[in-house]
Amino acid sequence: FYNNGDVGVDLISPCDDGTTRVTLNDFWDEDDGGNGALNYPLLQRAILSSDVLRIEGFASARATIEFFVAAQDERAFGEGQTFLFEAVEGAANDLDGSHHEYGPGKINGALQGRDRTTRFAFEISAPEGVGIGTRLTATASIGGETSEFCAVVVVEPALEILVARDSLEP
Repeated sequence: FYNNGDVGVDLISPCDDGTTRVTLNDFWDEDDGGNGALNYPLLQRAILSSDVLRIEGFASARATIEFFVAAQDERAFGEGQTFLFEAVEGAANDLDGSHHEYGPGKINGALQGRDRTTRFAFEISAPEGVGIGTRLTATASIGGETSEFCAVVVVEPALEILVARDSLEP
């Protein structure tokens, strides 16, 4: 899925000049194209706290999301280099079952389209080789159809909040 000189997965025919492009997500996800131009998951944030990796984002209901370390290149949209794990949106280990809208502006520096869909949050033991600064990407699959790779998200450290006690006595 990586190091091929172009996007890792392209569900719409190449452009007139022979190049490929990412197909932005859209409402209701009823498109023509390979695999129904299934919307890719949107990775909103990835947070590493001690040895726990938390990934939050959006995906179609009941989609199987496959998470990857993204190939190191300059593209905003990833190419899956190393498979990490898969999880199902809405499963028992999904910590966020709410519905929200995102877009049409940039998210994590990339235009990703617009959709109103379900949110997800998964926490796993941090896979070997995943640390602060690691770039992640993902695909979604439903009923045998798979999406393009989503825009990358960079793993960030968890914020620590320190509470200072006032040194003045009452």
